[in-house]
Amino acid sequence: MRNSKKIDTAGAFLAHDVRIKGEVTFQRSIRIEGRVQGNIQSPDGLLAVGEKARLDADIQVGTAVVQGRINGSLTAAEKVEVKSPGRIEGDIRAPVIAVEKGAVLNGKCVTAGKTEASVDPAASKNL
Repeated sequence: MRNSKKIDTAGAFLAHDVRIKGEVTFQRSIRIEGRVQGNIQSPDGLLAVGEKARLDADIQVGTAVVQGRINGSLTAAEKVEVKSPGRIEGDIRAPVIAVEKGAVLNGKCVTAGKTEASVDPAASKNL
């Protein structure tokens, strides 16, 4: 029997049969089990990516907990956790990045202080 840890969230839920193409924005938290292609944004929100989820997206959130698959960049203001059997193919930027045994991460990791979830590179050149 497989040891499966569930991600607890309160807020929105996108079931495994839901497909979204475009932009997903939310305030508090969302658990995604379906497929999203596009962008996901919530500067302070919690994104929980379930085991059945497949995200082809650039993501900017407060915190991300990943057990499914992400193809794209992931920026979190607080933390990113990649739990088994999670898989991320893309770059991650967050102050804290944790990768559990059995999870896969293929990309560049940047950890430096608290990050802004919605970084404008042009604006940061003026600082």
